[in-house]
Amino acid sequence: MSLFPLRKILPAGCCPQRFFGLAYTFNAGGHIRVTILLSRLRGHTRRWLELVNISAGLLIVGYSTWYTLYTVYESWVYDDVTDTYLVMPLWLVQMPMALGSLFLLIAVADNFITALRGHTPGYISHEAALEGESKPWI
Repeated sequence: MSLFPLRKILPAGCCPQRFFGLAYTFNAGGHIRVTILLSRLRGHTRRWLELVNISAGLLIVGYSTWYTLYTVYESWVYDDVTDTYLVMPLWLVQMPMALGSLFLLIAVADNFITALRGHTPGYISHEAALEGESKPWI
């Protein structure tokens, strides 16, 4: 039995493991952020800069999600297939990236709404717990 087809489909399995973990990593405070300046600020200045920061992130992730979902849709409409020995629909290979981007968009939007309401976003709570701070948002 040849493992040649398995070697062709295995790289497509790397995409879901990367993109499905983005939302969890964001909520756990694991993404790299610019905290050198923000950790030194308190009060309204920190809240305002956090809102600007997460707004920019929301726009970037929103565009990325829209683009990846549109790419999957185009591949489905035009019946694109992979150009390897093992021919399969391209939208099937692209779907995990689009879903992972969508999950990240939902996580960023949730934290953005939490910050707008004046509560501490989840990613800040996790960062503060690591640093030993009790009230990071104040």
